[in-house]
Amino acid sequence: MGLDSEFYRVERILAESGAERRPGETLSAWLARAEQAGLAGSEELRGLLNLHYRLRFDPAGLNPEERTRLKLQVTSWLTRNEAAIPSRTT
Repeated sequence: MGLDSEFYRVERILAESGAERRPGETLSAWLARAEQAGLAGSEELRGLLNLHYRLRFDPAGLNPEERTRLKLQVTSWLTRNEAAIPSRTT
């Protein structure tokens, strides 16, 4: 459940910029480390991570409105930040 979470798109973009998750590192710990490194500086990502965690681990999951919010907010974040985050693959 939740393996199709849009939050994984954020993780991929940040990993491409050099902020890969370490083996066994939780998304929460990884995001905190990325924020400290200046690669993800936004409380918005914390809110998205909370929705992601609920989608993945809460037996009730997300209601349709919350799932739509996760999709839209991830898309919005990516639109605003993807070009600003340096990629190691380019």
